[in-house]
Amino acid sequence: MPLHLLSLVVAVLLAMVGAVMGGAVAPSAKGGPLEVGQAYGLLRQQLLAAGWTPFRTAPSPGCDAGLADRRCRLFPELGSCSHTGLGLCRFDWRSPQGQPMAVITAGGDGQVDPGQVSHWFVSE
Repeated sequence: MPLHLLSLVVAVLLAMVGAVMGGAVAPSAKGGPLEVGQAYGLLRQQLLAAGWTPFRTAPSPGCDAGLADRRCRLFPELGSCSHTGLGLCRFDWRSPQGQPMAVITAGGDGQVDPGQVSHWFVSE
């Protein structure tokens, strides 16, 4: 299976898991839930202020292949992007208590803007 097709399949599966698990359990810096459609840059600032830590669960294939994706340098928590033109990317975080959370964004420009929050899920 080609890498871009595999990335799309993974993104769709993550979307389904995120939809099932919801996301209201993950607090933002203001103490409320994350918001669908929120700019990832703003969410990132809020998570950092609340003590969340960027975390890379696995090397991003695009970043490790040496592609000129500036998001790899700007966002060390970037786990993967679908490279399908939809701008779906996964960003991994750890809460101050060590709980992992993945944030999925959509609509980025493929270079600098990671897009808006599409959904998220918190692992146990």
